[in-house]
Amino acid sequence: MGALGGGGYRDHLYIALPLLAWVFWIPLKIWLDDDSISRPIENLRNLMLAAGGAAAALHFVPYTVWRIFVMHRQTEAAVENTRIAARRELRERCSEYLERLYAERMAPRLAAIGSLGALAREHPDEFHVEASVNLSALARHPLPPDPASNGAGGAEGGGRVGSPPDARASALMAVDLRKQLAGKGRSDLESGFVLDFTGADLAGVSFEGAPLACVVFDNAILQEADFRDANLARAQFAVANLTGANLPSANLEEAQLASAILKGAILERAVLAGATLGEADLKGTDLTGADLTGADLEQTSIAGARLAGVIGLTQRMLLGAKPSAPPSSLPPGLFWPFERDENDNWISSPR
Repeated sequence: MGALGGGGYRDHLYIALPLLAWVFWIPLKIWLDDDSISRPIENLRNLMLAAGGAAAALHFVPYTVWRIFVMHRQTEAAVENTRIAARRELRERCSEYLERLYAERMAPRLAAIGSLGALAREHPDEFHVEASVNLSALARHPLPPDPASNGAGGAEGGGRVGSPPDARASALMAVDLRKQLAGKGRSDLESGFVLDFTGADLAGVSFEGAPLACVVFDNAILQEADFRDANLARAQFAVANLTGANLPSANLEEAQLASAILKGAILERAVLAGATLGEADLKGTDLTGADLTGADLEQTSIAGARLAGVIGLTQRMLLGAKPSAPPSSLPPGLFWPFERDENDNWISSPR
């Protein structure tokens, strides 16, 4: 009975019943040749066949549905296992790149920067923030300068100041990843993450046209850096060194530039509306055509600065500036409110 027990017995029974009915129908028909008897018997045969077929159907339909369900679950499991394996492989790659990112030699570092950036581009949802955090950290903590080289990163572009190669490459990669998100209408700010280049040596780096809103550059070294046409709204540059930096047409709306050094910087047509420039050094800065509406110039040094065509500059704002030599130019209707006293010190003018 083992072979025919349980479901196996029922399977044979469902098949056997209609077959037996069909096999014994002929002798039964001969024996019961009378029409009055054969017709009910024929009806009985049809009923038995229908019952057998229904029984078989009732057995095989649930079985078929169950098999489809099992196959579907197996397919789902296979897909999930493949996804897990692929994700594990990506995590292993990421860990390898992060380890090499802090290698003791420059070549592996630069290679890891490129590999990590490529991984974050391919899988931004999973690796963008992690890659950006580590890239900005590397920009803040580059390799010490090679004693055999001249300066931290070596002079570039015919004697121009230059940042360390790993700091430069990691900062540019982090910004490039941000550009990729911005191109898709997204922002890393959605995750609560902000690029932080505090104290980084990024002298001479070109950030032209880059989306740098809210990025932190406090205490950063940014001499001759290029920020033309960049979006720096609400960016932080407290005590940053921007001597000779290029910022024409940059958006610095509500940027924090307190105590920043902007000597000789180019800020033509830059938007500085609502920016904090308290105690900043703007000596010789070119602000021609810039928008200073609502900016804070408290104790800001603007001696020799070019202020022709500046929008939003008021006499009250000039009164709050640091007493010093006058700007090289002022918009019509405004005057420099300071003059020298008998001790050659700059004081408020009585007029």
